[in-house]
Amino acid sequence: MLFRSWVLKRFSADHLETAVSVTVVSRRELLHWADGDFFDLALVALPLEHPRFENKKFTRFPVVVALPTGHPLSQKEALNATDLAGENLISLAPSEVFQPAVMARFQENDVEPMAKIQTTSMLGACQMVSCGLGIAIVDPFIAHAIGPKGIDYRPLTPALEYHYGYIWPAARPLSPLAKSFASLFGSLNIPIL
Repeated sequence: MLFRSWVLKRFSADHLETAVSVTVVSRRELLHWADGDFFDLALVALPLEHPRFENKKFTRFPVVVALPTGHPLSQKEALNATDLAGENLISLAPSEVFQPAVMARFQENDVEPMAKIQTTSMLGACQMVSCGLGIAIVDPFIAHAIGPKGIDYRPLTPALEYHYGYIWPAARPLSPLAKSFASLFGSLNIPIL
């Protein structure tokens, strides 16, 4: 995530003697960590409701449609669900927090997407788009990280927002270092695309 790297850069500059460990786990794995003392702060897609976690939202942003470069839909400035009818959608797994809202958008518009490929990774979905395997609906931070390497990005209208926040174990307050790290999310000013 672009914002994670930006915050790590700022935090590291302010805390030269502090070591930071970054571990990437699935939501399912994170829920298994609820009973232990495995982390101080975790960045997550929201909502994530669990009685053993406290959470705070720090940003929201509209999703984008990733298209192979030169795709006919690239001629449009923005896309809606009906534009995507008949397109091969590289979808996220149903268990991913983002996917139900995407599928609900299609249902609202009576569109049955062709979803021949499913993945648990937005990064993987974009890589598949760049190979011409289909289109994907992704967050703009992934789009920014991938860049235009064989992909055109268009906003989805009406906007479908994705929320990010951080969580921490409810059994203990944030440490001063974790508070310092978390405070940087309030000052995010990153161009998305």
